[in-house]
Amino acid sequence: MNNLRKAISALIIMTVLTLMAACSDEKASTEKSDSSPKTRVVKHLKGKVEIPVNPKRIVDISGSTEELLILGHKPVGTANAYRGEFHSQIKDQLPKETVEVGSYWTPQVNVEAILKTKPDLIIMNSRQEKVYEQMEKIAPTIVLPEDIADWKKRFVTLGEYLGKEDIAKDWITEYEETAAGISKEIKEKYNDESVMFLAAAPKSLRVYGNFGYADILFNDLKLKPVEGTPVDELMVDASLEVIPEYKPDHMFIVRFDFDGANELMDELQASPFWSANPAVKEGNVYEVDYTTFMEKSFGPLGKLELMNDIKEKMLKE
Repeated sequence: MNNLRKAISALIIMTVLTLMAACSDEKASTEKSDSSPKTRVVKHLKGKVEIPVNPKRIVDISGSTEELLILGHKPVGTANAYRGEFHSQIKDQLPKETVEVGSYWTPQVNVEAILKTKPDLIIMNSRQEKVYEQMEKIAPTIVLPEDIADWKKRFVTLGEYLGKEDIAKDWITEYEETAAGISKEIKEKYNDESVMFLAAAPKSLRVYGNFGYADILFNDLKLKPVEGTPVDELMVDASLEVIPEYKPDHMFIVRFDFDGANELMDELQASPFWSANPAVKEGNVYEVDYTTFMEKSFGPLGKLELMNDIKEKMLKE
């Protein structure tokens, strides 16, 4: 009987010690978790700012919503919208509570809408510096130093701010590998044939160099730009008299959705140049919808969609 009592006592003591140890480990783990930094200090275009390590309610007016989604953040407010609609490549990924707060192309933002979202972080671009002081009074605010056109560098910068630089770099690497594969397919079919990106704006024709859609054609897919393309510039204006000097084998065209643009393109297509143009003769003219051009040409998800669309257009039998 004494041996049984001793055994039971020993078992009770071991059980108590085990529970105490478990509680101690849990307490230590909780204390360690509680002691983890909740904020980090980052340096941005306007100086230094303390931001949440893991922000939950981001308002993005910088045009970086595509990048945020890739990095695992779903903003509660975004300026990635056009004419009251979220861009098509992101709308299905946004929470129902997400609201439009302006356009990343302009300095104007909907301050009232931003306030209602109760953000814990606001992300801006350099075009919106005029409202920076307003924004920083609402929540910690970052102003991205890179322009909208410099999307890869800006993506990495955003990744650095949010502690997810590796995710950004890995995504860009995969994008570049996809681009290389598509480029190879196109060049296998067309060899060294030249490409042009032409836009009809309200008051002028524009030949694009390294901006937006043209950036995909010439920098990502590394297609040969037609002679005269401003490869080191965003674009150049070109008159009806100058356009005949361009003789592309392939031509992508977009009509701006403003008064005057359609008339200008119609005038061009009625000119002798149009019927004599090599791309027109060979049936290698590809129309780009203006809304698609505006929504998808400047962010990673949109660019990836357009790159595959370019492949489909050019390789279509």
